[in-house]
Amino acid sequence: MGNQTVLFVGHDASRTGAPIVFLHLLRWLRRNTLLEFDVLLRRGGPLERDFREVSRELLFWPERHSRFQRVCKLRIPRLGARIAEALPKPRERLVSQVAGRGYSCVYVNTCFASDVLLQLLPALQVPAVMHIHELEQTLRSAPGGVSLVRAALARVDRVVAVSALVQDNLVRRHSVELPSIVRIPEFIEEDHSLGADGGAVRRELRIPADEFVVGGCGMMGWRKGTDLFVLVAASIARRYPDRKVHFVWLGGSPDDRTLQQLLEDVEKLGLEHSMHFPGSRTQPADFYSMFDVLLMTSREDPFPLVCLEAGQAGCPLV
Repeated sequence: MGNQTVLFVGHDASRTGAPIVFLHLLRWLRRNTLLEFDVLLRRGGPLERDFREVSRELLFWPERHSRFQRVCKLRIPRLGARIAEALPKPRERLVSQVAGRGYSCVYVNTCFASDVLLQLLPALQVPAVMHIHELEQTLRSAPGGVSLVRAALARVDRVVAVSALVQDNLVRRHSVELPSIVRIPEFIEEDHSLGADGGAVRRELRIPADEFVVGGCGMMGWRKGTDLFVLVAASIARRYPDRKVHFVWLGGSPDDRTLQQLLEDVEKLGLEHSMHFPGSRTQPADFYSMFDVLLMTSREDPFPLVCLEAGQAGCPLV
């Protein structure tokens, strides 16, 4: 493998499941193989520095037109449009650039980079692997829609499915041939729960040491069932009015529209003092060590890493 160079493609550098597994994989390859690789991301994010450290070079998928081309089209519509079309486009330049690097393979992490793969493959002319972390509703929300995902799946040589559910969905609904699928469960890195400080989190959230904490984790929204998490809190409050139970959802951001909607429900349900939304954190192990139980409310979750991480910290799962 020492003479081979691979182009790894990801959709972003967010602190979410697929990019985190992607980063784990790249770190493992860097430590345990002689493989050289570059990383191309559709968008950046909070893990951008980590991807830069592990890769030979970190590239970004550019906008369709350069800033100059966009200004031309906006300021002088007719002539500007002609100028914009005549000038080399940023994506074409990048595709030409990577095509000349002699990659032996292209690996695409998640269906959300399907459009990038389809534009790269004609120029690269190399074997391709696509790592699918998604189930049906998420596949359908990918850029370009499910038809673009199917087109990408039809062009690759191997598909990595993260679970039996993902594999079955690809075969039944998207006509992916079973022999082309390799099933590899998601994974996490070494134990980061050592030295975790759950007490500090309790003090931050003003939760007394003797009060029970139910944890939840993930991006906020329909798929992770954050609304169901709030409804469970309301049900517990009604059924056990004499017990003080706190519900803490780890993930999301203060300006998340979903959070604002949930806070409206929390207020109407009278849960202001028992529901906590601390947002996304760089040290989730502190929270896992504080949780008395982790509650998974996902409507659709192919292989939730949070269960592995919480289990590693000794936190029971529901």
